[in-house]
Amino acid sequence: MDSTEKTLPLAIVGRPGAGRSAVLLALVNNLAGKGYRVGVVKHLESEDAESGRSGKDTYLYQAQGAQKIILSGQKHLTVFADIQRECSVRELLREFPGYDFVFFESYFINEIPALEVHQQAAGDLISKDWPNVIAICSDSRMPAPDGLASPKVRFFAWNQLADLADFLEQYSSAHRPAHA
Repeated sequence: MDSTEKTLPLAIVGRPGAGRSAVLLALVNNLAGKGYRVGVVKHLESEDAESGRSGKDTYLYQAQGAQKIILSGQKHLTVFADIQRECSVRELLREFPGYDFVFFESYFINEIPALEVHQQAAGDLISKDWPNVIAICSDSRMPAPDGLASPKVRFFAWNQLADLADFLEQYSSAHRPAHA
């Protein structure tokens, strides 16, 4: 059995300033607090890798209970191993054997389900054209189903992060991911 078979990879997406890190911190805290093994993969737009210094996302994710954090860019992993190309989702998932959830922050990829984090001030939803979005966490009202790529998208307000974590538990139980 593949050691990533029970892992739910989930992309955390949204426009800059939408609050992806804040939602992710709450999910890591909630799920790790329930005893799940949680990992985070953060995509680096530039090769100026953030460190585990106090106040940075990697430090905060670890403080909230993430047991492994990988920063991944086009040329480097924060594991400080030089690489020839950016790693695939499957390659990154191998770094988390036995984990229950692995969140891919800022990865706009179609091969895994996604959660869109949205704030009205940051702009329009991006999920209207993206069929793999399974849930939206937003500070504004849920859009009409015809405005989304999938009518099955679940909506959560910012004050419903515990409910969002419960939904992800149920989704994980019902959907065993197939990795490319």
